[in-house]
This record gives sequence, C-alpha cells and structure tokens, in this order.
Amino acid sequence: MENQEELYHVKKFASDVFNNFGYTKSLYTAVDMDLWSTWFYVREGSEILAAMRIVEKKPNNLIPLELGIIKGSDPIQRYAVIGDNIADWNSVSFVLSIKGSWAALATFQAAAQYCIDKNFDMVYGFYHKKVNSIVKLYTSIGAIPSKKYGKEIYFPECYFQGELVYLTPIEISKDALQKIKTRSW
Repeated sequence: MENQEELYHVKKFASDVFNNFGYTKSLYTAVDMDLWSTWFYVREGSEILAAMRIVEKKPNNLIPLELGIIKGSDPIQRYAVIGDNIADWNSVSFVLSIKGSWAALATFQAAAQYCIDKNFDMVYGFYHKKVNSIVKLYTSIGAIPSKKYGKEIYFPECYFQGELVYLTPIEISKDALQKIKTRSW
C-alpha cells in the first residue's frame, strides 16, 4: 500500500479488532512485513469494516507461520518454509455485524483472486481452534490443517482471555482459493 497513513489506519483497525475480541498481542508478532504484504480492506465512508493481508514468501523474509514457536519443542524450534510461490493468509479482522461479515467475505474474495493471479502453489495461515466461529469459517472455505506443518505454534505473551494461544497451521489450496473467489462454499 503506497499511502502510509492509510496503511497505518488499516493496521490499527486489525489490531483494535484483535484487542477488542480479547487477544493480547505479543511483541513476537510485531515484525514489519510491509515490504512483502498486500492488504485487502473494505470501507464504508470513513469506517473500515474488514481487513486482512497476504504476505508473500521470499528468500529474504519470514512469513507469520515461521515466527511462531512450535508447541512442545525443546529446545525451542520454529518452522522454516522453503519454496517458491508461497504466501501466508493472515490478520483477518472485521467488525462483528452483518455489514462486517459481508465486508470480510469481500476481502476473502479479493485475497483469493490475488493469490490465484500470483499463482501461489500454497497459501498457509493458522487459526485459534478455541474460537469455533473462526474454525468454522476456515473449514467452510476449504482450509485444512497443514500436513507439512502439523504441530501447533504459539507466540510468547500472546493470550486470549488470559490463556496462551495455540494456533493450528492451515493450508489453503488452489482449489480452495477458486471456491473462495466464486463463493461456492
């Protein structure tokens, strides 16, 4: 996003949604990924209703999946995502209302189209399995728990309602992206 002020507002919106929902964000998630990120968002007037981003994997960066710590690893380990044409689907945030839900759908469709246009071989992400609505949402769009990155990850000091958050890595295949784009889920 070229307009830095607009980018600030979109990122602040996403952060505020997570905070208002009960998440305490970790400094481990405060890595600047702007060079590799494409944001999608919907406004109604001056109000942002939904936002999300796609982070493209490059040889010189880490995607969010690589920043989390693998649950139960000792010594502490992280995933290394190696490959071309890979992206990470994340920072999904929207106003909890009918308008917000429709706006989230629009961001999903735009992000899916972007991923199709970029011809990503795989799109990763993760969800918090204790939030049933998120699990249902991702399952309904065709996301599946990752086969390659099967263990949960966490970010130190990232809590949901006072409890450490464990995140399930997911894969969004090309077929799932097509379904999202056409709303056939």
